[in-house]
Amino acid sequence: MSMISELTRQQLTLQQRLEDRKFAANGIDYVPALSQLEAMIVSQQLDPRDDWRLGTRELEKDTYRNAQQAIRDHWLSAYHQVAYFQYLLHEGQSKRRQIDHPKKQILHDNQMLMSLSETLAWGHYHWAFAEDFFGISTRIYAQRARSGGRVKS
Repeated sequence: MSMISELTRQQLTLQQRLEDRKFAANGIDYVPALSQLEAMIVSQQLDPRDDWRLGTRELEKDTYRNAQQAIRDHWLSAYHQVAYFQYLLHEGQSKRRQIDHPKKQILHDNQMLMSLSETLAWGHYHWAFAEDFFGISTRIYAQRARSGGRVKS
């Protein structure tokens, strides 16, 4: 179970990064708490695996607005993965308590580790793209500011 502890530590690190850097929340009307997202997952109002289909999409035009939208999409997707990780962990631990055969517990633990690892990988994937698009938007904004300065002079 020490592997689960390591994955949980990584999940908490990702969660902290997302909360510290709410650049993506800019322009989002409402960001639900992780507990609310987890409840939405349980009630099947939200399927975080849908976020796995969100591509890296190139910006059609390097515009600040397009980059901001890409940041928000990937930030929210990473946030969904953090909630999904919590859901999978709670569900996995609950199901494990119901298994009485040691070999079945080992099989269950391995399957749970794979699911947790995959979810965490997708969370970091989307986090990385949110960071990349943040850099792109900063560059676009700086270029726009430089262009504006030249026109005025």
